[in-house]
Amino acid sequence: MKKFLVVLLSIIYSIITIVFVLFSFLNLKIYIERKIITNEILSVENIINNENIDVEKYKNNFKKDMATGNNLIIEHAIENYLLDILINKDKLIKYEKYLNNTEVTSIEDLTIVENYKDELDSLKNNIDSLNKDNYISALTQKESVKNEYNNMLLDRFGYDELKIKYENICASMDRVIAIVSFLKSNETFYKIENNEIVFLKRNSYNLYKPIVDDINDDYIIKVLNYKLIEDTEGPIIEASGINILVGTRYNFNSNVKCYDEVDDSVECKIEGSYDVNTVGAYSMKVSATDLSGNTSSKDVVIKVNEPEKPTGQYYIEIIRNYSTVVVYGLDDNGEYTKIVKVMPASVGAGGNTPLGTFKTTRGSAWGGLIGGVYGQYYTRIVGSILFHSVPYYSMDKSTLWWQEYNNLGTARSLGCIRLTVEDSKWIYDNCPTGTTVKVLDGELPPGVEKPSAPKIDPNSPNRGWDPTDPDPNNPWKQ
Repeated sequence: MKKFLVVLLSIIYSIITIVFVLFSFLNLKIYIERKIITNEILSVENIINNENIDVEKYKNNFKKDMATGNNLIIEHAIENYLLDILINKDKLIKYEKYLNNTEVTSIEDLTIVENYKDELDSLKNNIDSLNKDNYISALTQKESVKNEYNNMLLDRFGYDELKIKYENICASMDRVIAIVSFLKSNETFYKIENNEIVFLKRNSYNLYKPIVDDINDDYIIKVLNYKLIEDTEGPIIEASGINILVGTRYNFNSNVKCYDEVDDSVECKIEGSYDVNTVGAYSMKVSATDLSGNTSSKDVVIKVNEPEKPTGQYYIEIIRNYSTVVVYGLDDNGEYTKIVKVMPASVGAGGNTPLGTFKTTRGSAWGGLIGGVYGQYYTRIVGSILFHSVPYYSMDKSTLWWQEYNNLGTARSLGCIRLTVEDSKWIYDNCPTGTTVKVLDGELPPGVEKPSAPKIDPNSPNRGWDPTDPDPNNPWKQ
């Protein structure tokens, strides 16, 4: 009996020993397996976090490990998730290096960003297609380690980092593209010197400033260096002296222009006064200061002169407020008191026909007018102010703007004096260069009533002709 107990105890001890050894072996195997997995995870993490990765090198190493059976946790994922992470990260690093290292010497150095942005849009599809959870299930097939290492794999295997890096680089590219777009649309207002944008106009500089000043970016392209060109010159003042006849309407302020090559327009300061109704010489001073503090000034003299005594056979008055032209001839005493003709006219709307005394210049039988229309028998009064017929659509006497003809006697023109063909031809034929013309607001001469022209029937087939035109082909004369 005693011997039996010893044998039984020996068997039990052996069984316990075997169980203990087996248990210890299994624990050791799990420990070794976990150690290997941990080392492989750390190895892959180091690869992913290496900024100078050689993708082809690691790809070949991974394939070699798989071919030799050394493929514990990366067995089913190496050609998918890990390589996708590495390849896509390698591409993103290329864009990072571009953004960090680009030196801009011309606008062409920036336009490559637009092509990179297109590549990034394609890369986004690659990144979005990475289904991390599916790959993790392949990487953690061992139930003994799946739960323990699942979170470690999720945290460390570069997907989230890749997404953040992609989004940051895209945001940086968008900012650079905004810069490129602005520079392309303002090419005449800057130059690039020593990798720095030098703006030639303050307005463009001020518009560019907010585009770049609020950028707080990990990737700062060197094009952000910019400045306004140094402005050492005073503003340019365009103003000149003038001789005008007493009573002439003249606005000196509207004939002064101050501008600056850098600041564009600047405010003009005008000192002095003048009286167009009093003969004399008036001194005016124009000064201007740009935003850099540079100043300019110019002295100008306005001379108001007595009009020369009218000469020639006729003297013409345009009584503006009545839209009426009165032609005077010489009386027996050599004075212009004899009324020769009274003509209905259309003067400038809004007072656009200037007041004053002027000398005519001979014109032409046909002439182009503002707005792509034409006039017959024009005689120049001053500048672009003319006597001429009511406008025609072409140099064809049958293309009269008949609606405007029916408005004779009212202020309708841009400043010229519109007349019937008969009246404009009379002035053209009888008032040579040097004939005095005075434009005034006042009353009609005693005994003179406001004249009118014959109206054109809108339904008449002859409405394209001026009824007063002496041309023998005029259908109104048939």
